[in-house]
Order: sequence, then structure tokens, then C-alpha cells
Amino acid sequence: MERNAVFPDHEHLDKITYSYDPSGDLTVSSYTTPAFCIYCKSQIDGFFPFRDNDHKASITCNHCGETNYFLIGDQDTAELYMSSHHIFHDLGPDGSQTISRMPIVLKDIYFLNEGMLEKVQECTGINFFFETQEIELSKLIKKVCSETGISYEDLSEKDLGLHPLFPTLPPLVNKWLHLLTKIECI
Repeated sequence: MERNAVFPDHEHLDKITYSYDPSGDLTVSSYTTPAFCIYCKSQIDGFFPFRDNDHKASITCNHCGETNYFLIGDQDTAELYMSSHHIFHDLGPDGSQTISRMPIVLKDIYFLNEGMLEKVQECTGINFFFETQEIELSKLIKKVCSETGISYEDLSEKDLGLHPLFPTLPPLVNKWLHLLTKIECI
């Protein structure tokens, strides 16, 4: 199924959550995801809807025109990949890789991984790891803002270009990144 880009005014773009399992696993969920072209090695413009029940979808790169595929590995939505083909086949008969694929790890792209939350905890004294339910990123940002005296409304949604492959991120993620710079975590 071909996907169309969702741009920043779309209502689902800021629906980003994280959940932390005390066993050590942090998962970031989002209704949309950025996409990367396997062929021309560029971020594809816009953001793309990708829901848990979709196990493969295609998008056409606006830079080179090639078709790229989103794939979920092993029915696990934490494993989202961009691929040059619509199925997983890592190795050919001779053991060589037959298909290019790249993981999209939202918790790393969005700077919302365990290491960053530990850094935020060190900078602010706020403990985010006791939370076992799903937490909205907007609520996390508002909590840090209220604890540090930073105005949520004054945080910019402008891209900082911090990720080498994904210079354009959703506006809410940009607010998060601007907050991290204000509290000197990045």
C-alpha cells in the first residue's frame, strides 16, 4: 500500500509516546514516522503514517523516484525498517546481502532513549523511569518545563538538524530537542 506524506499541520503528527518497562526496555511509539531513501540516501520529505497493524507499506522517494518499503520485523512494532524490497531476505544463497534495509529507531532519532532520559534526570532531578504506562511526549516536555521554569509555549518547533540522517523531525520532537538544549543535556 503506497503511503502519502503527512505534513506538520496533520492532527496525528504530535502523537508520540514512550513507555518504559522496568526490565530495561524503552519503546517510543508514533502514529507517523520520518522516512529515509535506501537508494539516494536522503530523508524523504514529510512524515508517513505507519500503524501497528500495517506490516508493510511503500513510499516513493521525492528525490530520486525509487520505491522504498516500511517493514516491521517479527511482528514487533519496535523494529521498523526502511527497505529496498517488500519482504525480508537478508542473505542470498552465497551468504551475501541481497536487500538493503535500514532500521528506524525512533527513540534514538527523537533523542528519547534511556541514556537521554538518564541525562535529563541528572540535569533536572526528575525521575522518568518509574513510569510504566505509556507517557505522551508533550506531557513529558510540559513536566520538565514546569519543574525547571521554562515556558512550554516559548520552545521552538524549528528543526535543529541534530540527527545526521533525519535533519527534519516532527514539531513536537523539535520542542523536545530545544528543551534539551535549554537544560544543557545536548
